[in-house]
Amino acid sequence: LARELGPDGKDLAVWQRNGEVELWDSTALIRRRVVQLETNFLQGVSATESSGGVLQDVWAYAVAPGGGALAMGYNTGTIRVFETPPATASPPGEAGQSLPSATLRWTRSILDSPPQWPSEQPKPDEIGTRINKLAFSHDGRVLVSTSEDHTVRVWDAITGHQRFQFAGQPRW
Repeated sequence: LARELGPDGKDLAVWQRNGEVELWDSTALIRRRVVQLETNFLQGVSATESSGGVLQDVWAYAVAPGGGALAMGYNTGTIRVFETPPATASPPGEAGQSLPSATLRWTRSILDSPPQWPSEQPKPDEIGTRINKLAFSHDGRVLVSTSEDHTVRVWDAITGHQRFQFAGQPRW
């Protein structure tokens, strides 16, 4: 489904369609652990938009240093950050072993932020809300998002609070 390198180039996360995320040490080519995400986080109807039936597709992925957190950005402007459980002593995905689950840390929507152009507040299913790219800082405490509404947002990766918003131009 998707793969993403962490900011240090050592951590690699590979998202599978069945909700599994493999966390690899890309320098040693060792799979450190596998965690499970609920498949409805990979694609599903947004809880806030369930009456409108807006389908959420994941467009952006990020992995924090050490694989301690995963982030996913959706076409509806939603960002979700997950806490991953620490690695265990047993080999990942050993036969008969159930996979540990990643825990949802926070969910935010760029639609909750004040619009750049008040007369042009996008609707969740219109172009302009999709999260195009996500990236964690080297210490994993900051998450940066870019979206089709021409903004770059800086988030506290631990709490989900938006720290800054840099507005782009409508014709960028």
